[in-house]
Amino acid sequence: MLRRRLRHDEPFVSLREELASVDEYLDIEAVRFGPQLRIDKALSPDTLDGLVPSMILQPLVENSIKHGIAPKSAAGGSPCAAAVRTAARSSKWKIMVWA
Repeated sequence: MLRRRLRHDEPFVSLREELASVDEYLDIEAVRFGPQLRIDKALSPDTLDGLVPSMILQPLVENSIKHGIAPKSAAGGSPCAAAVRTAARSSKWKIMVWA
């Protein structure tokens, strides 16, 4: 996953490509956490072809899992969710990531 991203020398990628990279990361975390991790995505189709800085979302998702879900899982808590949402309003986008 990281090697593929580093070979990409483009500073901007489509949100669709960035989310595909996040999905690869989330696949790894799903194996780690099993049924404790639930992924909730609500993506506006209007945002998917727009350009975003490469590797902008994966660190946000990683931190939300590391600081929001991992401690709860280690304590034997109930299943936790990580969420990614996008929305478009006129010429502005909103991208939200949380756990």
